[in-house]
Amino acid sequence: EMKELVYEEDIAELEKDSFRPFLEKYFAGITHSLDRELLVKQLQERTGVNLNEHKGADLDRLLSSTSVEIFPVQLPTKDTGFNSVSVYCDDKGIAKNL
Repeated sequence: EMKELVYEEDIAELEKDSFRPFLEKYFAGITHSLDRELLVKQLQERTGVNLNEHKGADLDRLLSSTSVEIFPVQLPTKDTGFNSVSVYCDDKGIAKNL
């Protein structure tokens, strides 16, 4: 699923960027269709760790954490009026069927 989100707050300093936490909260809220088995499989492939041996609160915490990947599509240059476009992807997008 691709969705355009408009963020009304201006970010003057990257150290005070509130957009990324906004997106992490947004993506964390989309868990209604999370395929836990697929997510565990993906994590095992990335880490090389057999997660079937780890159960309980630690695994639940790991599976519920959210990370956002950022991909620049248009860089802010003079030709673009210093506007930029980025794509933000949920690290669990496939497991959430996004």
